[in-house]
Amino acid sequence: MVANPRFYRKTKKKLAHAQRVLSRRQRRAKKEGRNLRTAKNYQKQRLSVARLHDKIRRQRNDFLQVLSTALIKNHDLVVAEELRSKNLLKNHALSQSISDVGWRSFLNMLAYKADLYG
Repeated sequence: MVANPRFYRKTKKKLAHAQRVLSRRQRRAKKEGRNLRTAKNYQKQRLSVARLHDKIRRQRNDFLQVLSTALIKNHDLVVAEELRSKNLLKNHALSQSISDVGWRSFLNMLAYKADLYG
């Protein structure tokens, strides 16, 4: 058993704030009749939101890489249950937690590392 680090949930509040600011910047640029490509404040905020999403993605990926490598190196046999994560995501109560973990990418990492390390 490994605890779920919940990277998305920890950053959710900051991300929501940044997206609200982005929305306000978009509305203001549209109201003033400016193209979004030329609206500097909108573009800066868009990059800020993208950076937050990228940070979450990199944290999750790093955690899964370290965990999968540790499991493969320390155990002779690793068995994983094939769950259809697409169907599990239809459950609104669990979908955020399931997406936050990244099960499918974890299983893919386990598979290629099992081949790599024999």
